[in-house]
Amino acid sequence: MLRASCEESGIAIDLSCIVDDTAKCDVEHAALLLAFADSVLATGPDAEPTLENVRAQLVANLGEARMSRAAGVVANFQMMNRALDVLGAQFGRELSPSVVELAAVLDMQVPSHWGNH
Repeated sequence: MLRASCEESGIAIDLSCIVDDTAKCDVEHAALLLAFADSVLATGPDAEPTLENVRAQLVANLGEARMSRAAGVVANFQMMNRALDVLGAQFGRELSPSVVELAAVLDMQVPSHWGNH
């Protein structure tokens, strides 16, 4: 969805910016938004103070309304991930080359139940 949104909006993005902070990304406040997504999903005793700190930085830089929108996007993605995991979703017999390529960019292994690759 991020890739499609950037393409539609004419925003240059190298999706490796998700795992490599030196990669080109023209998304305004990308580093802060990535830190927010990471802190929302963090667990453990240090997670809550980090989330509050990043949330405060978002409000200071983007305003309350845009911070709330960012929280909604993170929540929606997490909900979709959990729903697909619970259902044991599979992507068919063969993955599209773009999914295989994206997994490589993010240095991730495609789960075996996602099809032949």
